[in-house]
Amino acid sequence: MRAQRVEPADVQDERVAACRARTRRGSVPTALLALQRTAGNRATVRALRMLSRDPAPVLEAPVDPLAASFDFKATSDAVAAAASDYAAGKTTERKHALIRALKRVVRLATPEQQQEVRKALEGKLGVTDATAVWAEAGTAFGGYTGMFPGFAPDVKRELGNLGASDTVSFGTFELTGDARKHRARAKAVAAGELSDLARTDIVYFRGHQFAQYRAPGLFSNGDETSGSDLRYVDKAGGFPNVKLMISTSCATLCLEAFEVFNRLFPNAVILGYRKSAPLHGEAVRRALTAKIKSIGRPLLLDERTDIAAIIDAWKQVIEQQHKGESAPVPGFYDGADIQYWDGTTWGTIAPRDPHNVCKRKGDFRGQYPAPP
Repeated sequence: MRAQRVEPADVQDERVAACRARTRRGSVPTALLALQRTAGNRATVRALRMLSRDPAPVLEAPVDPLAASFDFKATSDAVAAAASDYAAGKTTERKHALIRALKRVVRLATPEQQQEVRKALEGKLGVTDATAVWAEAGTAFGGYTGMFPGFAPDVKRELGNLGASDTVSFGTFELTGDARKHRARAKAVAAGELSDLARTDIVYFRGHQFAQYRAPGLFSNGDETSGSDLRYVDKAGGFPNVKLMISTSCATLCLEAFEVFNRLFPNAVILGYRKSAPLHGEAVRRALTAKIKSIGRPLLLDERTDIAAIIDAWKQVIEQQHKGESAPVPGFYDGADIQYWDGTTWGTIAPRDPHNVCKRKGDFRGQYPAPP
């Protein structure tokens, strides 16, 4: 029989300390199994004795920022009213109102309270519909409508991955370089988008954006054959219902582009770039989806704390994806200033600061003219 290897006491002390550190990050069994594999059974027994005298602290779940204001009775009454409205007429708008009301229950109610609400919901809607809305209420973007450019079905998938089951596409038209045709086509497409924009909560665009070519607000696919021109959307006061704009296109935060998007979406936080975005932005989009999911709670876009959590998720993605890169200058507009990443630190600039003008790489006004 092979003799049990015995390590010196000081080495064992180091391993026990490592074991204790692991228990603070994970489970005691996992830490002890790792210790047993490296130090043998005697060290493991010694660790158990020491841990029994000095147990690791229990990690508590973070407190939901809405916990202090949660009123179960008022919330359950709101859910009941929204469920009755939805049962009377199953429209998308009524379903979304119900899902948003349910999000507070999913986030903040006790298991017993959640069960009470679910039973009442099944009584009003039936098991199938109640299960569906409950599931969507557990997602980040459930209960909200997302818009994506028609040439980018991958963005529709990202919205879906975040729980937005209701999405609409902004129409596209052929880009030919003919100014007369561009005006006519862009105007017709934009007029057809007014009703969808009026019910959109999240605008999510990608592709080329031509602010650096003196055509801010025009987006196109990769080979510049199909596009959407937001300059031609004409509505007094814009669309205050839009709460969030995400763009992995170039130059969506420089001055001329900002003027277009802020006019259309005056209440929206904008996540984007001041200068040139990466050619292949899918890595940023996928990372953002993962980071928003990792927030770990259903989000309510009317709550400033949840918008702040989305901004923080964007910042973390940007710091990871663009570490040491000074050219792209990604950032966000939070309703007051633009904060931007220069590759090492975050800075701040006013949206209309002369230093925020869009970089000029060319002039496409002749082929992609603005509205007259």
